[in-house]
Amino acid sequence: MFLKLNDGDRSVYVNMNLVTDFVRYHPDDRFTQLITVAAGAKAARAILVIETPQQIYELLEYEQQRSANLSKRGGSG
Repeated sequence: MFLKLNDGDRSVYVNMNLVTDFVRYHPDDRFTQLITVAAGAKAARAILVIETPQQIYELLEYEQQRSANLSKRGGSG
């Protein structure tokens, strides 16, 4: 699942299926660091976004619910 997040300057689309961890990282708590890995990658990648971990959890929950509702509608006809 991709989430549209913001790095402070622009929107970034993050494949949350590849995110292994995220934590508020910057000393003044302005950024959350997301750690991503992909099959065959030589190293993990860090992405900094301005959303808080709580906001990211809420976006994930919203997208999961939206996806479940779409599946219900598609399977009922």
